[in-house]
Amino acid sequence: MNYVHIIAVLAILQFFYFGILVGRAREKYGVKAPATSGHEGFDRAFRVQMNTLEQLVAFLPALLLASLYWPNWIIAAIGVVYLIGRFEFRRSYVTDPAKRGLGFVLTVLPTFVLLLAVLVGAVLAGGFFKHGIATASAPNIAMAPAPGTAASAINTTAPTIASTTPAPAMTAPLPSPSTETPVLSATAYDKVTFGDRLEDIEKLLGEKAPPPDQSDDENCWYAEFKAYPGVRFMVEEGRVNRLDSSEPVVTSIGYTIGALMAEISEAIPTATIEPNKYDPEKHYITVMSEDGKAAILLDESQGRVVNVRGGLLPAVQYVEGCL
Repeated sequence: MNYVHIIAVLAILQFFYFGILVGRAREKYGVKAPATSGHEGFDRAFRVQMNTLEQLVAFLPALLLASLYWPNWIIAAIGVVYLIGRFEFRRSYVTDPAKRGLGFVLTVLPTFVLLLAVLVGAVLAGGFFKHGIATASAPNIAMAPAPGTAASAINTTAPTIASTTPAPAMTAPLPSPSTETPVLSATAYDKVTFGDRLEDIEKLLGEKAPPPDQSDDENCWYAEFKAYPGVRFMVEEGRVNRLDSSEPVVTSIGYTIGALMAEISEAIPTATIEPNKYDPEKHYITVMSEDGKAAILLDESQGRVVNVRGGLLPAVQYVEGCL
């Protein structure tokens, strides 16, 4: 449930309600349209509606922008204070305009808090680029190539992406089976094609994956390779069907950890967004392959991507690893 959107709609409905009260006051005090003055009782009701309109101009954009950077429920709670303040403003203004102070403060203060939240959020996200998060200590990662473009043609000096926490210092280059930055698509990761047998991938990479732990199910477990640090490969009945990463990886869709869910949904109309199985405040963002047999799936929390997985269906949709 998006509480911020509910507050935004309630604020608009509140404005319409105040408009209805102006209509009643016009009829009660005999002030005919198009006159906007003529009786003190009508004047007060009309001024409340106009003042509410003035406040909405700042409140609604601040509310919606702040929700991009901060938890939905916190921003919505600030919005509730605004709604209460508007009702208090009307009550006091209609009774005695000189006593409108409390209602005015309860209206203006939430708006300023939201504006400050937007500024702080924007500054803190200053390292964020459209396709992820950039941090000074993170390794450079090339942007994903456009469809039909070779990865080697991409300028590796493009904005970098990394996790929300500083990456550990590196004293030597990470090993990789290729000189190009690995790219995750729905069907493959660099030289690893999902659906291939583990033994074939081990031969291709020239290394064996550590065997599953005794606690692992031999029919479904995670393999790791030194050639691909930071990612894990799900092995089902001897075949690699999926990749999981909680660290940024370059993806074929151009979005990775740190990216905004709102930007992804706008840029990729075919992406589907579903609530998290265990927490409706979080979401799954799924971008299917053309044949519908594989997908890139992004886990979202507080508006941003926090995990990335790619692979064949249904494996890529498993919520708890092999479950």
